Amino acid sequence: MSEHQPTTTVQKTELENGVRVLSERVPGVRSVSVGALVDVGPKNETAGECGYAHLVEHMLFQGTGERDAGAIAEMMEIGGGGMGAFTARDYTVYHATVLDEYLPFALEVLGDMLCNSVLPAEALERQRAVILNEISGQSDPLEQSNLLMKSALWPEHPLGFPTAGLALTIQSASRDALVKFMQRHYVGKNLVLAAAGNIDHALFADQARDSFWSMSDAAAAGPAPVPPKHHLGTVVAEPRDCGHVYFSMAWPAPAYTDAERYAWHVFATLFGGGPNARLYRELRETQGLVYHIAAEYQAYGST
Repeated sequence: MSEHQPTTTVQKTELENGVRVLSERVPGVRSVSVGALVDVGPKNETAGECGYAHLVEHMLFQGTGERDAGAIAEMMEIGGGGMGAFTARDYTVYHATVLDEYLPFALEVLGDMLCNSVLPAEALERQRAVILNEISGQSDPLEQSNLLMKSALWPEHPLGFPTAGLALTIQSASRDALVKFMQRHYVGKNLVLAAAGNIDHALFADQARDSFWSMSDAAAAGPAPVPPKHHLGTVVAEPRDCGHVYFSMAWPAPAYTDAERYAWHVFATLFGGGPNARLYRELRETQGLVYHIAAEYQAYGST
């Protein structure tokens, strides 16, 4: 092997229930960052479930059979780290960063949240209000232009739904409906558990097994996903009473499983990745035609 050829330190183990465990040891650090990626997002929602993936993400921090929301937060403070989550159109991620010796605590809390959350009814009402407020606050014209663009690209597909959901579906979401949504998607084959830092893979895999052993290996029955179909050549406009015009343009690009994705990341960065990018320098600095301009490669697993 050439001395210039990189070697991978990533190791992988698949648990009995289908959970995939990956780790990469980073020498010289005393911390570990761990993430639980669940293969569920707006792409999996039906029209009546718009926003469920995001709402479930909020609810998993609200209590389990062993811990309430305060205890979950306190456990992470004991570990000296931070914990959070986010929902993308393709997946949902729960993540934590802790001192290496507190990794078992972080895994225990994540496993408890993903496997044993009770989705308390009183917390559902609070989180419903939080998300409805989030939806009503989506008035930023630039963000709205991106939402309009996606809804025009996929008018009949969940990828065109807003991640936060629609007011109607969030208002009508019941605890039973969210439980059924979780039973379809929060299963072992849909979970990747990954960590990087001062970590021993074999020990990490054993700790993951202890924390996620109760996660089901079989999904409940549900509607089959529908492949997305682009609607190109569409123009959508929404008048606003403001001093600027905000617009977005999109065209097909490789999915994030395509080997060409790296070239597209470079392309987007070169043309619109910041103040030194070509579009920014030419259209703002040289010609003074725009206040802001950027390019971004947005890829999904199926499109």
